[in-house]
Parts: sequence; C-alpha cells; structure tokens
Amino acid sequence: MKQIIGTTNETFSSEDALRRAYITTTLNALEDAQPGGVVLGIGQYLNEDTIATRISGPLESAFARVSSGLEREGPVTEDTHILRQVRERGLTELHRTEVRNDGGWVFQLNEFRSLRPKRGAEEKPNSIYQPVDFTRSFHFDLPRVQNERVWRGEMCRRDASLFINKFPFAKLHGLLVPEQEEHHIQFIFPDQHSWLWEVVRTVALNIRGFCAGYNSLAAFPSVKQFHVQTAVEPTGLPVTASRWRHNGGDRDYPLPCKAFSEPREGWRWIEDRVRANEAFNLLYVPGRVYCFPRRFQGSYSQAPWSSGFAWYECAGGIITVDREAYGLLTPELVEAEFHKMRIA
Repeated sequence: MKQIIGTTNETFSSEDALRRAYITTTLNALEDAQPGGVVLGIGQYLNEDTIATRISGPLESAFARVSSGLEREGPVTEDTHILRQVRERGLTELHRTEVRNDGGWVFQLNEFRSLRPKRGAEEKPNSIYQPVDFTRSFHFDLPRVQNERVWRGEMCRRDASLFINKFPFAKLHGLLVPEQEEHHIQFIFPDQHSWLWEVVRTVALNIRGFCAGYNSLAAFPSVKQFHVQTAVEPTGLPVTASRWRHNGGDRDYPLPCKAFSEPREGWRWIEDRVRANEAFNLLYVPGRVYCFPRRFQGSYSQAPWSSGFAWYECAGGIITVDREAYGLLTPELVEAEFHKMRIA
C-alpha cells in the first residue's frame, strides 16, 4: 500500500522517525552482505554518531563477509572497487566526518567522499539539457540500489522514492526521486519545481530544517536521472542567515544569489536560466528557494582542495576530502572560489 506523506506517515512524522527508517534500511542492507549495502553502511557509520552506534557491529560483520569475496573473478563494480580501497586502508582507520564553523561558513572534512564515483560530475558539458541513454548510465531503478531506498509512496500527489545517499555530507542525507521507473532526466520543469516547493514545506511541518538541493546539469550533479538531495539542517545553512541582502540584511552574498518566497517568482528565474542555457543550483527551504547562477563545471580552474561546488557549497557548506587542506580553509578561500564561479 502506498503511503501518503503528511502527519499520518510514520516515516516523516519526526526527525527521529526518519532516522529510525535510515537505521532500519541500513541494517537490512548490511544483513544482505552485498557490496553496495556495505558501502552504504560505511557512509552512514562515518556521518552520524547516533546511527553509527546502532550499526557498528553489523557493519563489521558484513564488511568481513564481503571482503572475503573481493578477489574472486568477475567484473569490478563501483562498489567492489570502493571496498577494495577501504580494505587497503582498513575499515577502522577511516575517519569520521569533521565539521567546524569559521566566519559564518561551515567547513567539513569528509574523507570518505574521496572514494565516491564521479560519474557526471567529472564531465565538461556544454548544455544543461542532454538526452540520456539510461541503458548505459546509472539510474535509480537499478535492482542493486533498491535496498538503499528508505521509503516509497505518494508524496504530494506524486509517486516518489527516498534513497539514502551512500556518501553523505549532511544529516539524514537523502536522494528524492519522483517516478523512479520513468527515468526523468536531470532537467527541471515547472511541475517539478512546484512539487518540490510543496514537498519541502509539507515535510518541514514535522521535521524542522528539512530542505532539498538541486544541481542542474553542468552544475556538478553526479547522477543524470532527475533527483534532489534532501537533508535536515535545523539551524539553516549559511546562505539563509539574516545578514545577507537577499534575506533583508546589509551584506552581499559573495556568490550571486536570488531568494524567492513565491514559487511562481522562483520559476520565472529558473526559466530565464534555462532559456539562456546557464547552469544553476537551487536550495529549497520551507516557503523559499535560493537560486545560484554559475559557470559550467569544468569551465574554470577549481582549487585542488575542492571536488566541485554544487548546491551545498553554494549554500555555504564547504567540503574537502583533504585533511591538511581542511585545517587551512578560510572564508577568504571560499570567496575566491565563489568569484571563479561567477558568470562574466
């Protein structure tokens, strides 16, 4: 039976309920002892203490079982390649995600993300609209990723699936996919924008800080099937701070940003970017969308400490996989990266 999102849906009834669903999904994936499920478990273990406490024993057992078969003949998948690297380093040697605040920015050391498949994030596209052959490209309907799905049901009158992000950088980091079998491409249409606006507003009634980020093609999406990344940010990301002019403050955000409190206004901005073939990132929070125009990925020289600025970085959450660089990050370095991204 499909579940209808709202106050009657247990999964989205509170932050704790959503976390319990993440734990259950992760434990089930670990019990299957397949490579993808173990990678999922590692990501959850390194990202959040509460989840780590619940899954540490099953993760060690599943990793040991899967490791014994990594050298068998057969095709090397993304997941087996990742697990071979983890085995070389040692599971217990992987560092937990670290976070610090400096000058209003959130700096994060996330070494596990150095192992994630780059997929579309390493390309140099020349358009934000590209047909996709999903027989050759990753998509969320693949059998091997169904054990990563936390929930599926009716969400604001559309069929939707919520998957766990295997390489998380935020609390309860997820991937929300409408009509997963339809294989919609990563190109936003008016109905999807209106739907996302309503979904975020509705879920946030029960889960404070629920938000969703969107990366257009050429703005560092790693998957070309339509999706947004969901997270729980109770205190808000830096772009939502009152000091910025787009929120009524007196300071200009160092990256061009427009904020709209009406979905139609937000769509007019998005439509202008689409017509101009300009890349962009979006952050949806309850009753507001933050919009960032930017240069195409691959069209400028990004700093070696960065894997690419997508929606989270645009919103002020700055990630590096390099421990030495993490200690050296400053607000000035962030602003220098933002300057490179500006459309001339």
